[in-house]
Amino acid sequence: MKDARFRQVSLVGKRVNKTIFNRYDVMLIPAFSILSKRDIDLLCRQSIQLSACDVEDAKVRALVGEAVQEIKEVFGAARQSGGLRLTTIRDKLVPLIGELSHCAKLGQALVYLEQNDDYTFRHSVGVALFSRLIGQNQGMPGKDLDELTTAAFLHDIGKIRIPDSILNKTGALSNEEFACIKRHPEYGYEIVKECSGITDRQALAVLQHHERMDGSGYPHGLRGGDIHPFGKIVAIADVFHAMISKRPYKNAVPFYQVLQEMNSDAYGKLDPGLSIAFIDRLMQTLIGNKVSLSNGGEARIVFIKREDPVRPLVESGGSYMDLSTIRDLNMVSIL
Repeated sequence: MKDARFRQVSLVGKRVNKTIFNRYDVMLIPAFSILSKRDIDLLCRQSIQLSACDVEDAKVRALVGEAVQEIKEVFGAARQSGGLRLTTIRDKLVPLIGELSHCAKLGQALVYLEQNDDYTFRHSVGVALFSRLIGQNQGMPGKDLDELTTAAFLHDIGKIRIPDSILNKTGALSNEEFACIKRHPEYGYEIVKECSGITDRQALAVLQHHERMDGSGYPHGLRGGDIHPFGKIVAIADVFHAMISKRPYKNAVPFYQVLQEMNSDAYGKLDPGLSIAFIDRLMQTLIGNKVSLSNGGEARIVFIKREDPVRPLVESGGSYMDLSTIRDLNMVSIL
């Protein structure tokens, strides 16, 4: 017990990623609290041990926070002047995303990106990160990755021309309001085309990120082969982040359900090769992360099966569970 307490003391000053309960489901420490010596003493008395997965990586939080603030300023300046701070994106934001994409605690980045404050800007950061992961998985060279990441940051720039009363509406949109929202890819295309240094494929990513393989998307109802690869990649990243995110008017979709729905959409609306490769890459990066389960328990991801990446092998309390064979047990969220 002394050794365990010694290890726990090293966590003083760290922020917990989740709410800590005792075995009677009594809350001991709220999520995102800074651990004090008193907290550690309480945990030790309750025989609760925390691991590195239970506390945040300050570097990851700082990277996400800095990226959100930078893109917020880019959008604000564009709304005021109509111009884009492309240098800020290339010199500051793209390197930040490059660093995040190689981070060992990518699961923590997901936790910070799904929070509902500053949603528009967290969404831009999330889409940039996930687009870069897809590009890396496709073996893109560095220059192409940087171009893709820049385009992903700007995919929703057209929303600066949409009234805040529509963008921030918590109730159902009217037909007229939804039609207005659906114009943001075209507005964005107009904005980026006026910016010196934006390539044609970056502009197409902005224009086409709501197009779908089956022709059901907008603004032009394009089908598979007519959609640029950048547009297909940003579409996948856009859908994924929107689904995992908490909003004032909706809860985040359970992580497993997101993966399942994206897996299904891979055979109709989203590019199947890119979607399946993204799911596999994402799950591989989450090996070692803790997840909450649909039975109320927690487990650690141990192994990802290529043939069924959304149902990994997990470990809980020394017992291993193969979710590909336990069909009524699912992952709910990353912890």
